[in-house]
Amino acid sequence: MDFIWRQLQMEWSVIRQIPLISGIVWLLGFAAFVYLVDWLYRARLAARDDLVRMYQQKLGLGPHKKRPYSKVKTKDLRGKVIELAQNIRAFMAMADAQASSADNLAKHLPYVASQYINNFKMESILLRDEIMLRLPKKDRETYQKSDPKGMVAFVYQNPVSTESMGMVVEDLDRLLRLLPD
Repeated sequence: MDFIWRQLQMEWSVIRQIPLISGIVWLLGFAAFVYLVDWLYRARLAARDDLVRMYQQKLGLGPHKKRPYSKVKTKDLRGKVIELAQNIRAFMAMADAQASSADNLAKHLPYVASQYINNFKMESILLRDEIMLRLPKKDRETYQKSDPKGMVAFVYQNPVSTESMGMVVEDLDRLLRLLPD
């Protein structure tokens, strides 16, 4: 900083002789600096916004009108939840039948979890979230108090066995009973 100050003091006599040109040079330099900073950060922010939109799309998040089940009537929503619960139960029965021995069970569990994730995870989460939005405030608060640490929501995302898949089905049934007509 001292170097700049000393250089400015040495050149002050020249600057005083041509103040208009010196001012224009300073303004152009400042404008170029602002443009450069704006360009760099605009690119960063645009990249960040694109990344956020991509994650929102992958997770099925977004404005209320764009959610997959937001326009579905409550009666049809109930039907979709019942159908999903039946499909999960059938999958659980098939998985339990295939994993009859303890050795087979250890090999089979990762496959079962990945199949659940591929076939049922996203739909179960979306249906649960839609039901939660449609619940009356009192029922939603009661439901959330029954699971203060959010373990059920964690099980929806990471079922490790058919028992945890059963928890998802039981929770969907419980939410259906709370859902008003």
